[in-house]
Amino acid sequence: MCSLPGFGLFIGYGTLILYSIILIVSIGLLADKKLVDGIVDDIADKENDVNIYATTIAIRFAIVFTMIVGVIMIIVSAYLIKGIDKKRPMPLIPWLLITFICIVGCLIYNFVVLLTSENPAQEFVVGMSIVVLQCAIFYPIYTLYRKMRKEKFPAPVDSI
Repeated sequence: MCSLPGFGLFIGYGTLILYSIILIVSIGLLADKKLVDGIVDDIADKENDVNIYATTIAIRFAIVFTMIVGVIMIIVSAYLIKGIDKKRPMPLIPWLLITFICIVGCLIYNFVVLLTSENPAQEFVVGMSIVVLQCAIFYPIYTLYRKMRKEKFPAPVDSI
């Protein structure tokens, strides 16, 4: 079994690389007007009454939002790596908070899908798989955070 710091560094570097790729692809998508127009045309073909301007704005907004999330996750992943390398628990907190928020968001999304979708089973299974995966990544990093915090700030000894 791998050590918690080793797993944490693996997750930190993996997240850093993944979101760097996502950021580069998002920049490319935003720069390629023809590709966005092609996506809008595909949506317009499927939907009869679609406002092409609004759809274009929505797609560009989604790409910009993805870029913002990418930048945030790159910074947070760098903090995670720095905290593990320097054996400091505080830089792990932003990564833990964002991951926890994502877990709660996925649970809420799955609940909404379960209530509103015509065929919710497949979407629910995929969504819950993502939640389980996020929890499987979150728990060891949280355990590492608690271990590092305990080492950095030991509990006071009661004196009589």
